[in-house]
Amino acid sequence: HAGRIHAGLTHACVRACLRACACACREAAPNVTALIALFNRISNWVASCILQCPEIRARKRVLALFISVLQH
Repeated sequence: HAGRIHAGLTHACVRACLRACACACREAAPNVTALIALFNRISNWVASCILQCPEIRARKRVLALFISVLQH
């Protein structure tokens, strides 16, 4: 029982440390943070475009289109 409590506290401490590090990184590197946010928005948009197609063949065409755009 004591081991579980210790492990829980350790995980909580690690999560708190990671949150603090993430906040510090956002403040220290705003350009990198903005680039990551842009990448995430574009990735979500591409996934949404692909998944909006109800048929697998249409999804394949949309995916092929994005791949073609990325190659040029």
